[in-house]
Amino acid sequence: MQAHANAQQWPEAAALIERVLIENPDDPATLEIAAKAAFMSGQTKLAAELLVEACVVTQYKQEARIQQAFTGLISVGRLFEAIELLEHGVEAEPTNFGMRKLLHSFLLGTERHREAAKHAHVLVQQRNFDAELLKTLGDPARRTQEADSLVAMTERNPADLRPLIGKARFHLDRGQFSDCIKNLKRIVAQHPNDIVAQVMLGRAFVLAGQHEQLVDWSSKLPSGITGHADYWLTLGDWANTAGEPEIALEAYAQAAQRDFDQVQIWDKLASAMLQQDPSSADVGLVRKRAGLLSRLRQLQADREVLNDPSGASSIQIANVLAELGRLWEAEAWLSIGLTELSADAVDATAKINELRTSIVQRLSQQTPWQLEIPLQRWADKGLDENTAILAKLSGRTQSMVMSQDTRWTSFVTPLLVDEASERGLDFFGRTGDQLDKPGIRIHRSLGCGGGVLDYDRDGWPDLYLTTAGGTPPNLDSAPNALFRNRNGMFIDVASLSNCEDRGFSQGVAVGDVNADGFDDLLVLNYGPNHLWINNGDGTFTDASDRWLSEQKITTWSTSAAIADIDGDSIADAVVTNYAAGLSPSLVDCASEGVEGHRSCSPLFFSAEPDVFYKGQNRGGWQEANRTWMAHPEILGRGLGVVVGTFSPGRINDVYIANDMTSNHYWTKNDQASEFQLVESATIVGLANDALSRTQGSMGIATSDLNGDGVTDFYVTNFENEHNT
Repeated sequence: MQAHANAQQWPEAAALIERVLIENPDDPATLEIAAKAAFMSGQTKLAAELLVEACVVTQYKQEARIQQAFTGLISVGRLFEAIELLEHGVEAEPTNFGMRKLLHSFLLGTERHREAAKHAHVLVQQRNFDAELLKTLGDPARRTQEADSLVAMTERNPADLRPLIGKARFHLDRGQFSDCIKNLKRIVAQHPNDIVAQVMLGRAFVLAGQHEQLVDWSSKLPSGITGHADYWLTLGDWANTAGEPEIALEAYAQAAQRDFDQVQIWDKLASAMLQQDPSSADVGLVRKRAGLLSRLRQLQADREVLNDPSGASSIQIANVLAELGRLWEAEAWLSIGLTELSADAVDATAKINELRTSIVQRLSQQTPWQLEIPLQRWADKGLDENTAILAKLSGRTQSMVMSQDTRWTSFVTPLLVDEASERGLDFFGRTGDQLDKPGIRIHRSLGCGGGVLDYDRDGWPDLYLTTAGGTPPNLDSAPNALFRNRNGMFIDVASLSNCEDRGFSQGVAVGDVNADGFDDLLVLNYGPNHLWINNGDGTFTDASDRWLSEQKITTWSTSAAIADIDGDSIADAVVTNYAAGLSPSLVDCASEGVEGHRSCSPLFFSAEPDVFYKGQNRGGWQEANRTWMAHPEILGRGLGVVVGTFSPGRINDVYIANDMTSNHYWTKNDQASEFQLVESATIVGLANDALSRTQGSMGIATSDLNGDGVTDFYVTNFENEHNT
């Protein structure tokens, strides 16, 4: 065989493989020659198997041989055998950090997050990490890898469909549940004992609202699935739907016990505790951890787009990690921060070193990755009780399905016709004159809004529409329009009515701020906002100096609501703001590998806090953020807001849709002696999507969507995101 190989007579060499290996089964050199002969003669699968056998007989000690076998397995689509090979290699050579990093990457790509995290912990503790690896620990549920290369594995090897898990997760993340479920069903039909696929299938059924499918799913679960946190997360969500809140609490506690770092698990555990056991000493700790995990994820997202020469982001991330009890990770982020500082950043270097020293002093070889979380009550249920839980949930779901009204109701799709021109609504609220060209700055990308009012109290709804196009914060934009409604026909009377705001207008709020029975207008600008008081005679007066005396002239406001927030029967207001300062209107962001520039990400700029205004007895507004304690843990970039009595027995609550940051839900703090607000979006399930991920939330619609007598919210999100 060697002679034929030397002469490149590969068919002849391949014909001798079986006989040679019978005589020399444990000789790695012979196995390698045989593998080459098999490969060159077109027997690629056999070649890969022989290369793996060469690794086995050398006890996985030679990295070059492992790399060769790994490449061979990948070439024939045997992905999971390639991963198993790397696992053996790392076990044999624990300090081979290059191989461990490769293994970590492939485990993440195939959604084996728990296994991947173990290797990431070793890499950090052994001082072999970079910022990309640390980010996978900060947001473990986030998928960043593409999935097409995994699909290619199934084309090479149709006998193993498990690589489709990447595509399934891609669809799950985008709310494309039917496509996700289709891929997962293909996997579990071929690999019914694949725990990762089975767990994700359960999650997909829950998120798609296909609860009846969970009954069949739960009867075919593989052993070992109860050790997976997302399995218990699914049971918790299922229990909530089935009207079993006690089971939900127990299931979320089980999930948290198995995964200390997943935001949505701790969010839902906190919410369940508040509903079932609000007096528990654990409630505060769980809520705090949920908030810290959410803040960690946001800080890392901000860091990806912010140029931070001061090292402040590394310090903020490290402080949060230290509070979470993840000291190894905190120290690693500070080390990354030091490498990113310039040589003359003396003060920043000193700050990072000071914090790093304080953390290092708490570390030793015995320090665990996660310090103990001092919950008084951890869940502790065995498999028998798990079986009983599944039986109860299945029974409740079957009863619910049987009791549903299955009668069809006829539905006619409404037909809408654009009649703007023929009704006199000749208006274009534009933010610039070259919006069709690439590279527009972000402040010109958000569009303009409008409001409905009956300013003359004739019973016909009038329209106030905003426009922009100028230069913030100047008053050089086209004028806004007030369209008076005369029996269904409109005429612009803004000039006659003296409410032609020429700011860079983004929106308007309508409300009676002075309780005289006439609708007033609060116009939101990138620059000074304006309050137009309705005089009752068809005209308006600009009262901004009195009512908005505390505002900054460079604030970028987008929307607002006028309502009695504190329950004193006087109109208050909340104004949502976007990015801070004038930088968004001045800065261009480069596109790597492309000439010109692009619109910057919202996260590239610091967020501007929203503003609450308290109405005064004698008229006017006073900023109330400090007295009402309206300071969120994570600042938002607000685009939509709605105020209303959304829970029985409460005064008005405030819900704000934020772009690329968690949404905010402000409610009255019942524990405070004076009126104060508390931000509780995470606890009530309004902060993020069903996977506890932030989205580019654009606006909010409210209605009783399911006819149960309670207000629901419909939040619209950005391109390629699903609405919630």
